[in-house]
Amino acid sequence: MRPRRNLTMDQQYLAIAMLQTGRSQTEVATELRVSQSVISRLQQRYRETGRVTERCRSGCPLATSHADDHYIVNNALRNRMMNATQLQARLREVRGTQVSRQTIRNRLHQRGLRTRRPARVPDHTTRHRRHRLAWAREHLRWTRDQWASVLTFYIFHKYVCMYYSSSYSFLPACQTWHE
Repeated sequence: MRPRRNLTMDQQYLAIAMLQTGRSQTEVATELRVSQSVISRLQQRYRETGRVTERCRSGCPLATSHADDHYIVNNALRNRMMNATQLQARLREVRGTQVSRQTIRNRLHQRGLRTRRPARVPDHTTRHRRHRLAWAREHLRWTRDQWASVLTFYIFHKYVCMYYSSSYSFLPACQTWHE
């Protein structure tokens, strides 16, 4: 079994106590199932600082807390169409945390959430809306027989397939029906 690379606080204090009683670094490492270099670094740090906690690290601290990260991910999952700019504005508005759009993207990527592009953008012009409304009104009161002359549905296991008459202008569709 591969040795662990880090120790809990209790294990660190235990390792220091074992070293102070005269045990070797190798013995302590074997007992705690870590490599000898982990114990060596721990002992060196304890000699220099008098503590077992990690030294201050260089680098920029994280701009978001764990709660902010959780909020970003939950918001992205609840509102799938929100982009990074909208998530950034929502985070600033609700939690008062100012971060960049790239930070939002990084937090989502860390949780395995990636962007996606829709296969086809729906038509949203006024002209298209008028045509769609006119089509809906025209077909609002159609009977089953009228629809049967144009469409045929087949259900096979979990698939619902729709076939249409070539004389009528529908888009072909065959989609999975989720229960």
